[in-house]
Amino acid sequence: MNSGLVWFIVATVGSGLLGALLMAWLRRRFKFSDEDTIQETLGVSVSFVTLLFSFFLGFAIVNLWQAYEFADRLVLDEANEIRTLHDLLTQQPSVIDGDGNALIGTQVNQYLHSLIGEEWQAMESGKGSHGTNTDNALENMRHEAYILASHAQPPALVANEVLNSVVRINTLRRDRLNLLGPSLHPLLSAAIRFLAVFTLVGFFFLGGRHWKVQFLVDFIVVATVVLSVYLIHALDEPFNGRGFFVEKDVFVQLEKEFGGYKEK
Repeated sequence: MNSGLVWFIVATVGSGLLGALLMAWLRRRFKFSDEDTIQETLGVSVSFVTLLFSFFLGFAIVNLWQAYEFADRLVLDEANEIRTLHDLLTQQPSVIDGDGNALIGTQVNQYLHSLIGEEWQAMESGKGSHGTNTDNALENMRHEAYILASHAQPPALVANEVLNSVVRINTLRRDRLNLLGPSLHPLLSAAIRFLAVFTLVGFFFLGGRHWKVQFLVDFIVVATVVLSVYLIHALDEPFNGRGFFVEKDVFVQLEKEFGGYKEK
């Protein structure tokens, strides 16, 4: 079994047990009225808070999961476009440097190399990578592709498609970088956390007369609330390298297929 999954299960169950034990201890320390009228009033209030928490939670998780899938699809589309560009370059003579190397092909490898290293590390810290080697490589790719398209003999279908492919890579990269940082609005995130606390407090005061049943209910409620808040946190930033995050494996595999980038 995956170690991350084991840790996740242990943390969820452990938080449920600790929360249930803490509630049981607090109920012993502080005696509350168990009159039916008070319990009925508490039940209505807790039901309302729990319903509100569930609504906001469901709305947030659906939107965060859609953002995560969109980020994952952007990475796959960008990798596929890079592969397409690489395949096109095998059919189109490229601008050659003084050593006889195809300039645009070299820039594609440099772009991948910088993306996997420098840019991805910046993305995990929530920062962009403007003015970095990735930017320079992409700009050089665009420049060389423009030269190919402008100097190719008509109809120059492959050369024009090379230029279009570089433009699409630039668009996909820009969309990927736009997803950096939290996807959930800070006010909505704070509201969900406040409602989570109110739900736990409400169930604490809504104590039953049978301690075994109450302990089981407390365990389920605490574990569920902790799991929900964790999912919000884990899905909020798809490129932060924590929780549910988009991997760079597809780019690493491409670099291996292309033979890697050799720095001069």
